[in-house]
Amino acid sequence: RSETLPQDCFVNADGKPAKINALWQVWQRGVNNHCPAQTCNEWIDLFTVDMRKERLCGQERMREADWFLQRTFYGEEGPRLVRDFGEVRYVCGYGIVMHKRKRELAAALNNTDWRRYSNLAAHNCRHISMYHIRRALTDAGFVDSAMCKASHLEITTGQPRRPSTAPSDPSSIEPMLRVRNPPRTSRCPPVWWGGCRGPG
Repeated sequence: RSETLPQDCFVNADGKPAKINALWQVWQRGVNNHCPAQTCNEWIDLFTVDMRKERLCGQERMREADWFLQRTFYGEEGPRLVRDFGEVRYVCGYGIVMHKRKRELAAALNNTDWRRYSNLAAHNCRHISMYHIRRALTDAGFVDSAMCKASHLEITTGQPRRPSTAPSDPSSIEPMLRVRNPPRTSRCPPVWWGGCRGPG
């Protein structure tokens, strides 16, 4: 569920309206009854590149990338793909490895309105996540073939997807998509099985 809050829902100590950009996520343990999200793993591979000393990562894979996309931007105009990570602003972004139809993939990403596929942060910048990149591509029609076939099966026959190997006792079949409880020592939120997760 997504809801846009009214402009005057936050107030400061003086009772005057305060503008605060906020994204709240509510997690619930239990069975996930939502349909699995469409994927584009056959089309691209994504990895994070961060040059900040405290978060250094991704340098060992930079030569694999066909393109790079910056993570953070300000204003109305979103980022475009670049060949050289040195052109990525704020030294943090994503490496994109394209597996097929590279020109079409690049054109789709360069024509994406990143204001729609990003989160507004508290200091008025916008953050693009891997979820947003994948969602932009699946919305543009770059969907894994197995996902297309499975979705077609559900639509035409009304039959849900089943595990490839059925147990001898049908009553023992558990829902395929569940929320996995993280270890008690972990600070991470639950992770959705089946590739479904919220933006972040």
